[in-house]
Amino acid sequence: MPSQILHILFGEDVIAGIFKRTESRFEAVTVKAAEALQAYKNIFALGCQGPDIFYHSRRKRPVGLEYGTLLHRRGIGVFSAKLLEASLPSAAASAQTLAGINALGVYSLGFMTHAFLDRASHPFIVYKSFRLSPASPGGLGAAQSHAFFERIIDSLMLKVLRGREVSGWDQEGVLSGVCSKPPPGLQELLENTLVKTFPERAGKDEKLAQRIQNTFDDSVRFYRLTAPASVAQKSSSSSAAMNKDHLVYVYPENLPGHIDFLNLEKRPWFYPAGDAKKDTRSFPELYAQAVQAASDALGRVIERYLADGVFPTAQAATVIGNGGLSIVDTSGAPCSPSRFDPLPLDQALEQQLASRRL
Repeated sequence: MPSQILHILFGEDVIAGIFKRTESRFEAVTVKAAEALQAYKNIFALGCQGPDIFYHSRRKRPVGLEYGTLLHRRGIGVFSAKLLEASLPSAAASAQTLAGINALGVYSLGFMTHAFLDRASHPFIVYKSFRLSPASPGGLGAAQSHAFFERIIDSLMLKVLRGREVSGWDQEGVLSGVCSKPPPGLQELLENTLVKTFPERAGKDEKLAQRIQNTFDDSVRFYRLTAPASVAQKSSSSSAAMNKDHLVYVYPENLPGHIDFLNLEKRPWFYPAGDAKKDTRSFPELYAQAVQAASDALGRVIERYLADGVFPTAQAATVIGNGGLSIVDTSGAPCSPSRFDPLPLDQALEQQLASRRL
């Protein structure tokens, strides 16, 4: 999964692409929907995180971590479509749809974009970060390397796409606040949609509501601990306030220029599973193509919704897809990488430790 920032930027860019498709035919509705997204922009940002919030549920018991893993492996298309179906307004007249969208509908619009970026970027991320074991004693393991590389990409792409430095990223304002005070009905919406999507698991989970509440509580803590402002304060006050295990989840600053993290030199890389041909695309190219693909695919869904006044659940589930969100084998099942060439991420992490005077 790309980290928090890039999923938000991706969601913004995809929605802009969808609105561009719909504005000539549904101009009044598009304007109203754009106003709603602006009014609920932080809720939209949380929606863009998709099922990643469940990955942050590791402290308060019972945890919701299992649902993050489940949604990343299967069923994300059905889940996203049912989320949209339950939260977007329905109307017989096309002029009424989306114009009456509320906070839950905005959240769902953000959520529907998540899978597209994951599937487009994970092959590159895995190929450039995976390792069988730490490169050196005390070095990064596979999971840490993956997480740290995602945050490197977030930091660099924020500059590429918006011209902004990550030090100015207000993660507490954007994500922590809405997790601490989610819009009414959001947790119930997630609970009901999980039950509809995974009746064999969520439908039998007597602690599901508490897991979702704990997921939001743990997410508040995670977003605060990894917010640039919070990290900067800790770095300046105490060298004991942070270690490598923490720093891999922090957006890095002033990265070494000699490492081509985004493959701007277009060096060959390969899909981490199977025998696919080499790829030379840079990460910005992967991102731009994913925005176009998601805007086109989801744009067709939204156009049909606006025309009919009823959300096309089956079409949305098919368009978003139910396959895994990371690398998959020839049958479409999630698998471990068999081909990889990691960047010197240990070196980059050591540089971050030194730059923060730890």
